[in-house]
Amino acid sequence: MSQGTRIVNDIFRNNFLRLTVKFFSGKTQLQLARKMHKKVISMALPAGIELVLAADAMPIFLCRVGDYSSQPFLRAARLYQGLVGWDLLSSGVRFLRPLLGDQFFSEIIDKLLNTLYSTYEKYIAVAESEGTPLDSCFGTRLILGATWPHLKQVTGTLGYGTRCNWFSKVFEEIGEKSPMILLEIPNLDSKSAEEMMLESLNQTIAKLEQLTGNTITNEKLRKQTMIANEIKEAYLKILEIWSKEKIRLHPLTFTNLLSLLHIAFTDFLCEPKFFRQTLQQLAKDLEFVRNDMFDTASMPKLILVNAFGGYEPRLPDIVDSLGGRMLIADWEVLKILYRIEVNGSDMLKNYAKALISFESAWMDNTTLVDRYISVATKYKVDGILFNSIYGCKSITPSLKLFKERLQEANLALVDIGFQNVGDNNEQLKTRIGAVLEIIHERKG
Repeated sequence: MSQGTRIVNDIFRNNFLRLTVKFFSGKTQLQLARKMHKKVISMALPAGIELVLAADAMPIFLCRVGDYSSQPFLRAARLYQGLVGWDLLSSGVRFLRPLLGDQFFSEIIDKLLNTLYSTYEKYIAVAESEGTPLDSCFGTRLILGATWPHLKQVTGTLGYGTRCNWFSKVFEEIGEKSPMILLEIPNLDSKSAEEMMLESLNQTIAKLEQLTGNTITNEKLRKQTMIANEIKEAYLKILEIWSKEKIRLHPLTFTNLLSLLHIAFTDFLCEPKFFRQTLQQLAKDLEFVRNDMFDTASMPKLILVNAFGGYEPRLPDIVDSLGGRMLIADWEVLKILYRIEVNGSDMLKNYAKALISFESAWMDNTTLVDRYISVATKYKVDGILFNSIYGCKSITPSLKLFKERLQEANLALVDIGFQNVGDNNEQLKTRIGAVLEIIHERKG
């Protein structure tokens, strides 16, 4: 079986296909929310999503919104799904494969990915034309570029007070043109931090209730947190399955799945119950052992540090072409995939502790390096792809710490600079190829 055929098989599995179609439906979801008079809250991070859902608002990561209507396959898939339901969508694709051939579907996948990359480039251009500082990080420019065209379609933006200066600048700029709900998370771990966090949460809830006209109760927050916990559990299960030597997906497909989940988790694809069910079913599907499992024992594993600030979208293809595998696990590193306690009468206290835990994971670079190494060790990773994002003043300076600590941890490291999509991909291949050779030499 060729690699192209294997990848087509993987992506057109029922649950993977469901996620893909929903992922590219951001524009449609915004239009539907407007028709239903649903309040929409823009998200830049998954932290706080349970509050948005408890306010009966729709969370959305605007970087996921693009004009994908030019892709006939997506239009046909959404129409077919509307007529026959999700369960028969994959069956319909399988029926067409013998007629159209795998090359046809491989080209569809390439077109979808290229359209996604061009959407990112479009948003970067929008941000720069609106005066975003050229020395700001990629993530800053992408968020702002995706926000400006959609300001009239959102009720407000959930912003964060964290250690990242560029993030603060993003929310300051957006807040000048659109309602801002600022969730301040204290950058310390102590008794006073919990008190500060509770005060911030009460202010955030009051603002959300004002913008949505809905009351956030203890039970509403508990209900949404329980759904989120189940999503996190399924996500962690998929990460665990990735780390095994024998996997059901082609390694490149699996990394593309992790790329999709990394973005999709920010807003739960606007539909938490759908997202929960699909991830749970996908985890069960991937866990099932078959005779045609893909053996990855000889493939070095690399973890990307960091992904949430933005990275070269062709990186998974580059790593795969050189015989490696790539892990994207930022949400576990930042403790966002940790289960939030739902027992007890005061959900707000439980929620405050979870947000403090998130901030504590990257409260300083020493702690953040420890978290990445801990996750790398958990998944038996061989090396680090250090994503030196141009303009990043928080995480990129931790490179020196990584170099010191990785000698102790026996992990290889390659520094890959990143400023814009498509920059220096040949140089990336050379650098990653060199570190993979080092890993192979260490393994003998």
